[in-house]
Amino acid sequence: MTPSKEEKKQTLIELARKLLERYGPGKVTMEDVALNCGMGVSSLYYYFPDKAELLREVARTGIDETLQSIESSVSNARGAVKRLQAMSRTIFSMFRRISRFPGMTHSERLTELVNVDQEIERFKENLRRIIRQIFEQGVQEGVFDVQNPELAARVFTAGIRGMAETVLDGEFGEEEFDAIEQLNTLLLEGLKKR
Repeated sequence: MTPSKEEKKQTLIELARKLLERYGPGKVTMEDVALNCGMGVSSLYYYFPDKAELLREVARTGIDETLQSIESSVSNARGAVKRLQAMSRTIFSMFRRISRFPGMTHSERLTELVNVDQEIERFKENLRRIIRQIFEQGVQEGVFDVQNPELAARVFTAGIRGMAETVLDGEFGEEEFDAIEQLNTLLLEGLKKR
């Protein structure tokens, strides 16, 4: 059975993602992707009009997978504290994967990936929603002292973004990820009802 256009497109996205993870977005060309997929570059342009669109699709797929992982880890954890911890671990494991793009600083990644801003905004909005729901649950359980869950979620998300930039800049090694877990614990302690 011949794969549908959408199935073929998803296969191309997955193969492109592997190339991007191995060589980095700055070094991968449409020709590289086409060659790796065993097709002519003109055939690749049938699915993606340019590299920016390919990067957007790779980002969208990766963000969707990350959001599903976050939702799954949160739903499998019991109680607001465990849910917040599970969510943080999932996010930082995603940042750890992204930080492995070879030979690129955070600012180079941002320049190369500027066309994925809309997908990043969608990710941040969903992340805030998940965090707000966890805070609201924690208030209902009587374990969090959060007066304004929406505001707290925005601040918590900003803190995660700040830590993420440090991770993406390659400033953190394996031992620093333990420090992130400790910081997460401190944040949780500050949220807990006394």
